[in-house]
Amino acid sequence: MKEKICSIDGCASKVAARGWCSKHYARWRRFGDPVSGLAEVTDRSGGLWLEEKQKKCVECGDGFSTRWPRQKYCTTCQSVKKSNLQNQMVSARRETKNDALKEIFTKSSEGNAGIIGRFNEPSPIWEITVRVPYSRSASKNRRWHPYAGRFVLDGDVKKYEEVVGLLVKRAVKGRKVNQNKIWVSFFVQKPDHTSDCVNVVDTLCDAIKGAIGVDDRWFSLGLVDWEIKKENPEIFIKIAQEHDWDAQACSHCGGIFPFDQFYKNSYAKNGIARVCRSCKKIVDRHTRLRAKQKREGAA
Repeated sequence: MKEKICSIDGCASKVAARGWCSKHYARWRRFGDPVSGLAEVTDRSGGLWLEEKQKKCVECGDGFSTRWPRQKYCTTCQSVKKSNLQNQMVSARRETKNDALKEIFTKSSEGNAGIIGRFNEPSPIWEITVRVPYSRSASKNRRWHPYAGRFVLDGDVKKYEEVVGLLVKRAVKGRKVNQNKIWVSFFVQKPDHTSDCVNVVDTLCDAIKGAIGVDDRWFSLGLVDWEIKKENPEIFIKIAQEHDWDAQACSHCGGIFPFDQFYKNSYAKNGIARVCRSCKKIVDRHTRLRAKQKREGAA
């Protein structure tokens, strides 16, 4: 079957609609003429006038030139109205979000226990213990040093983290570590009493984070103890986890829920949204309520 060619002289493209190719058809839809693209059209069509015409701004009354039949405002007034409209939309969204967050915060704080019950020991489903050599490079006081106008991680500290990370990785090999609370405990053997054992927590947590693939935001600190050992001091690390499901913290209520309690979001790194389903429903309800009030106010 022979293909139909555009009816415009000099055009050899295939027909898309009304006997014209896609280019000439689009030009006709926009300007009212498939050839010139600037043919005289009526106000009803919303196309361009062939020449600029003088109109009077309905806001300030000043005259302005335009080829758009539907343009009602001059350039200055148009910019002001557009800016005001955008500010109104942003303010409305913020007010809606604030109302929703107030309800979420009130709901999340209801029934919270006092100080009693805050220090319960976890019941881990698995735990491992790793022993690593003690080094003064584990101290946070040696982590950073100035270089070329900025602070960089010390080379010895970086090597020590690699050694600790390798030992931890061997210990957790074959074990599923979920994105959930990780309990870490340390028993430090110090060669003398000139340093405190808490200084090693930052370096060791960074090494553990790289080894198990879970960010240290999920780490909970258990026991930190110490003793003095003059020869061959070591650091004993215990890593434990009490849940076997991946979790995420809701950015609105702060609750920690499984992944199935969040809607999917293809733009997020892990594929799920940052707001839990319950909070999302509250936000959507306030959005619908705000839109209803706006419609009733306009009526």
